[in-house]
Amino acid sequence: MTPSAKVSIGSNVVALAALVPAYLGHRYPMPFSYNTHKALHILGVILLVGNMVVGPLWVILAWRSHNPKLLAWASRTLALADIAFTVPGAQLALWNGLAMAGIHGGVRAQAWLHQAVLLLFGIMVLSPTAILYYQERFIALAEAEAPEEEFTRAFLRWSFWGTLVFVPFGLVFYMMVVRRGVW
Repeated sequence: MTPSAKVSIGSNVVALAALVPAYLGHRYPMPFSYNTHKALHILGVILLVGNMVVGPLWVILAWRSHNPKLLAWASRTLALADIAFTVPGAQLALWNGLAMAGIHGGVRAQAWLHQAVLLLFGIMVLSPTAILYYQERFIALAEAEAPEEEFTRAFLRWSFWGTLVFVPFGLVFYMMVVRRGVW
């Protein structure tokens, strides 16, 4: 297991450990002003979603080059970018979002917060299972310079699950902006 996978799994465990009490009614304190929490929350979303868009792009471009060394480099870089951007972004968005939720009565008081938390639970289940499994697989295949067909299978499965997880992220983003639930 790569260091990136270990950090991602740890981040998901921390996120779930924070979301469950919030869902059960716990309100997290706001040690900073609302505007500071909001700025940190938005910074977290930019880091998280930005890396979710740009990271796969690097791997796609390397894959299209048919250069095994470039593909191995892009795969390793994707894993490092998860540590540098995705995990800190997720934690910034999560903790600052939970701190601000108290202003709105807690995560179950508003449909848009409640639904966002439910979607985040789903994301937390899919991310370390399907997505991380196939990411680890294609990184190992790229570093071993495995046949392109093998890498492509793992990469396409990772892409499918990553796209599937991006849909609820898009819904959460929409709900946070318009402050309205989707169901």
